[in-house]
Amino acid sequence: DWANRYQTHPAYQHYILEPLEMKRQELEAVQEPSPKEMVPTRAPKVRRQVSSLRQFLILSSRNLKILTRDRVSLILMLGAAPLVSLLDVLIASLVGRNQFDFVEGSFEDILMGFFLIIIFAVFVGGLSQMREIVKENQIYKRERLVNLKIAPYVFSKVWIAVLLALYQAAAYTIIHYLAYEMPGGSLEFLLMYVSMVLVAMAGMMLGLFTSAISPNANTAPMIVIVLLMPQIVLSGSLVPLPGPISAPASTRWAFEGLVSISGVGSDVASDLCWELPEELREVMSIEDKTTQCRCMGLNLLREEVCSFPGVGEFYDPAIEEPAPEEPSALRDKPPDPEIPPAPEKPEDESDSVAMAEYFEAMEVYQDDVTAIQDGYKAEMEAYEAEAELYRAEMEAYLEENLEWEITREAAVNPAEGLIGSINEDYGWTFVDKNDTQAFWSKILTTWSAQVVIIVILLMAVLFMMKRKDAI
Repeated sequence: DWANRYQTHPAYQHYILEPLEMKRQELEAVQEPSPKEMVPTRAPKVRRQVSSLRQFLILSSRNLKILTRDRVSLILMLGAAPLVSLLDVLIASLVGRNQFDFVEGSFEDILMGFFLIIIFAVFVGGLSQMREIVKENQIYKRERLVNLKIAPYVFSKVWIAVLLALYQAAAYTIIHYLAYEMPGGSLEFLLMYVSMVLVAMAGMMLGLFTSAISPNANTAPMIVIVLLMPQIVLSGSLVPLPGPISAPASTRWAFEGLVSISGVGSDVASDLCWELPEELREVMSIEDKTTQCRCMGLNLLREEVCSFPGVGEFYDPAIEEPAPEEPSALRDKPPDPEIPPAPEKPEDESDSVAMAEYFEAMEVYQDDVTAIQDGYKAEMEAYEAEAELYRAEMEAYLEENLEWEITREAAVNPAEGLIGSINEDYGWTFVDKNDTQAFWSKILTTWSAQVVIIVILLMAVLFMMKRKDAI
């Protein structure tokens, strides 16, 4: 059926039969004629070559007709992206839609969501294009014998892949936004869509490259799987890898781009304290971190200052209570009383008047000494009572202050430990969205890297198609 359709197609008549007929006539013309037939003949008319643009349009039209006539393949190609994207809805129903919530969110769930749609895009794109070239190997070789050019042929495949990438990326992005409560607005949606278009296109170019190097259609699935599997490991979402190792994978750049666009680590990226050596961070007190850092100390647990998914789980209202008030200092111990000197005894003890005055003065003196001693004793008793109360208040203060410090450390330390481990593994994906220059530099870098990968794969496809001429 395909052979009959091919032979009856106008393009076959135009590009195959007519040139062959002209070639046959030329061969007959160069044969030695008989004397009667030796008459002047006109040279055969040279046929103009079809331009590359014309070939591109013809091949594109043919590809579209083939695609639309194969209803099953077309339905699968269009339905694959929405169908696999529905897994986002299933996962969201299990882990929750509020992945970015300060209390109920989870950074691990965010990473898994981004990782899945990226892998969906690469795999669906690669699998959809893995037979586009290899299935036409025989047709391609015959048409190359006539006047088919490589570039129009390849680009007639590429532009259809671009259309599919635009469609599939829209499906992934829209369904992901429906499944989860994503931060940001229309700008973030558009940026995420562009990132998904690029990673889907990279997957399709990988599929076309597979199709170009496959000897036959049966080997294409295994080859494309071998080429796609590294995209999972090198994405950096499962196992953090050094940049030079993961750089060749388009999934790595797409993953970095999506995390940056979401702004999940924006506040952490803006806090310079996380760039300090760990030894220095450990010696900083909670008060130091709270006053000097945006995402450390108590600020880490305040959503209005530092918003990071799931950190609010460690929040305890007690950390907002002021420090216990230290009791007033105990006054100094009363000094020893000063006893005035006793009256001097008269030298002439026989002087009755002087002795009477002396005894009277001694009586007054003793009364004064007794009063001084009684006053000192009362003052000491009051001081000892105050000291006892002070000791009780200090014990209560120390116990309350210790409990207050433990409460703050119990809330802050686990939160800082979580952010520290995440920042160590995935800090390379964070960017401060409030820093416009840094943000756009990050996004454009991820896009540029994916474009470079796509162009390299395109050049590889053209090279492999050229090599087919020598086989």
